[in-house]
This record gives sequence, structure tokens and C-alpha cells, in this order.
Amino acid sequence: LLELGGIYMNIRALMAYDLLTIIIDIQRNLNYLWSNSIKNQTNRLLRAQLEKQEMEIAFAKKLTEIRNREVEKDSGTKPSKN
Repeated sequence: LLELGGIYMNIRALMAYDLLTIIIDIQRNLNYLWSNSIKNQTNRLLRAQLEKQEMEIAFAKKLTEIRNREVEKDSGTKPSKN
């Protein structure tokens, strides 16, 4: 037994308490790191999806441009039915 400020404490109990405190701190740190890792992965996936959507939109716009040009060419060369 150890006398600490007039209170007797068992050294083993103190060690167990310190270990428990350390384990809890480690678990909190791991949870924090895990949640940040998930957030980072989610952000990367969202950025990749956004880039993919932007590329698809750009492709669709370009395809529409090409089709419109083709339609204009076709309508300019056909003889009128009047």
C-alpha cells in the first residue's frame, strides 16, 4: 500500500488504472484516425465521381456540338421541297 496525500492506495490498482486510461486514450486516437481515414477515402471517391461526371458532361457537350454541325451541313445542302 502507498500513502498518497493521506489516502492509502494499492500500487497495482494505480497501475491498472493508468493502463486502462492509456488503453482508452489509444482507442480514442485510433477512432479519430479511423474516422479521418474514412473521410479522406470518401473525399477521394467523391472527387473522382465529380471528375468523371465533369468529363461525361464535357463529352456530351462536344458530341452535341458535332451533331449540330452535321445537322447544319445536311440542312444547308438539301434542296428545298417548295
